[in-house]
Amino acid sequence: MYFTDPQAEALEAMAAQADITFAEALRRALDVWLTHPHGGSMTDDRPSTITPTAVSTAYVNLGEEGTLTWRNATIEADYDGNITVWRGKRQLASFSARDVSSWYIDEPEPED
Repeated sequence: MYFTDPQAEALEAMAAQADITFAEALRRALDVWLTHPHGGSMTDDRPSTITPTAVSTAYVNLGEEGTLTWRNATIEADYDGNITVWRGKRQLASFSARDVSSWYIDEPEPED
């Protein structure tokens, strides 16, 4: 199986963040794709409710491992507490509920 450089880098980062193997990261990514609610490509348009503002910042606290930060991103949580970090239509990271201590979105005050 061959991956593009960005795909391999994203899977390696996901594996490192979750302290899992590359293969497990690939299985989890495949699970997400197979359960995609629209049954299509993961690059399909996402609902506008997860479109970030131009300067929003997403924070994911992994406890003792520290806090990860993404600018111009937002977070989508499912009913089980698993979260996914998005920048527009692009999935940046995904975490299971057991790995995340807390998360939040920091959006600036609207200008008058």
